[in-house]
Amino acid sequence: MTSRFFGVAVALLGVMVSAEAAGWRLARQTQIQQYGVSPGVWSGTAAYTVASGGTVMFYNGTTSVQVYPGAASNYEPTAVAGLVVWRNRAAGATADDILLWNGQAVVNLTNSPTVNDLFLSLGSNGDLIWSQNGTDLTYRYAATGTIVPLGVRGQQASLYMAPGNVPTYAYQDPNTFEVKYFDGATTHILGPGEHQGARPSLWNGAVAWVGTGQGTDMARYEIFFWKAGQTQRITNDDAVNGIADLMPRVWNDLVLWARCPTSLASPKLFLWDGTTTTQLTTASYKYPSFHDGWVGYSDSEWLYLARLFRRGDMNCDYAIDAGDIAPFHLAVTDPNAYAAAYPNCDRNNADINGDGAINATDVSLFWALLGATDCNANWVADDQDLEQCAGSPWCGDCNGNGILDVCDIASGHSQDCNGNGVPDECEFAGHDCNSNGILDECDIAHATSQDANHNGIPDECEAPPLCAGDMNCDGRVTFTDIDPFVAALMGESAWAHTCPWLDADCNHDGRVTFADIDPFVALIGTTCR
Repeated sequence: MTSRFFGVAVALLGVMVSAEAAGWRLARQTQIQQYGVSPGVWSGTAAYTVASGGTVMFYNGTTSVQVYPGAASNYEPTAVAGLVVWRNRAAGATADDILLWNGQAVVNLTNSPTVNDLFLSLGSNGDLIWSQNGTDLTYRYAATGTIVPLGVRGQQASLYMAPGNVPTYAYQDPNTFEVKYFDGATTHILGPGEHQGARPSLWNGAVAWVGTGQGTDMARYEIFFWKAGQTQRITNDDAVNGIADLMPRVWNDLVLWARCPTSLASPKLFLWDGTTTTQLTTASYKYPSFHDGWVGYSDSEWLYLARLFRRGDMNCDYAIDAGDIAPFHLAVTDPNAYAAAYPNCDRNNADINGDGAINATDVSLFWALLGATDCNANWVADDQDLEQCAGSPWCGDCNGNGILDVCDIASGHSQDCNGNGVPDECEFAGHDCNSNGILDECDIAHATSQDANHNGIPDECEAPPLCAGDMNCDGRVTFTDIDPFVAALMGESAWAHTCPWLDADCNHDGRVTFADIDPFVALIGTTCR
């Protein structure tokens, strides 16, 4: 188990995590190419063109290589696992063909001079889908090189290879403008797409697209998301000032897109994670592309590639869960070890509140992000401590209130007057003789009770010592003891006084009988010995 006792005081009650603290961000921005545009990102690589329609380039994660010269018009470059495809219109041609680069040579896949091949999408296994003349979906199987028409009216298709290399794809119907999704067996109608181009994006059964509708709140472009039969409208800002939301890209149920607050010429990048929307850039960037946590985009001069990060996501799996506990602990305690173990992650993700420092505040905020607590600071969530306790002292819950004993004590919910790590209420049985809610030993230690005979029992809990003839326990034998003495002669079962019944045993034979009368009379006027 990870280092159980970490010397950081963690106060979690009342901690609130701000949107900034839990937000997403782009980091490690890398300049790829001056005047590079239209990136097609695959993990940390990208295909792109130098200026619109220019030279096709491939960035392999370290450097860029030329794939195809810019003498002809080149568009829609896409990279997948080292392959690059794009559409090309050679000089003098009247229609576009699809070209593929396999890392060594360029091959014309379609070579159809009278057919416009548009809207390319490359699958993870090298399969390819596109639209002939912008109306009919066509498919190429990489394994055989076979090209087949799908018999489907569609454009702007997005291809995703499901397990078993089953092709699934989302597209827009060019006649009805509806966005549709084929899951390998069934075609689903998702909703209306923007007439000038819905640009659907598909990843693992999740589809994002630019939608349209009627009314003042759909005056411009809005982003929609569909998965498992449920549609969500991600943006809803056109009712304000006609903001345009464009070019959605979905990966791992995250949606990235470009928002144009005032003009189509000044887009900013935004991200939706299923719950919240985060603005990733303040500068204007366009042509967003998104895969495996990598984002490609351009400004007026450069093409960039950057990793997407979220504070608290310490293993960079784009989820904040129990898997982040160990790397977060490492980032706090041993930065060098963290860098070695997670080279593609940023230690600054541990700066949950974004103040530039990683400290105890970030530790408490991190646990709050997990929706958990670690009140004993042992780097194990309290609920796991409780479930997997096996009687260990750091995870006891003797009062069964669902809170670790050590945390009950630390918060003041429980007292531990004897300092043994066990809430006092769990020790009261047999150890709170006067029922005052304080352990007997603590009553004695704090002088709340006396312990004259030093036997660990408060004096008030012990019967007073026998004193023959003193029937009212005032320390003397006087005429006021006569009536209770007579009552004692009636037997112990009838004795209803505070003092011991055996105080009437004045001849010391262990019984109270008429034989004690004369000895009692003889004791009148004496004090207890």
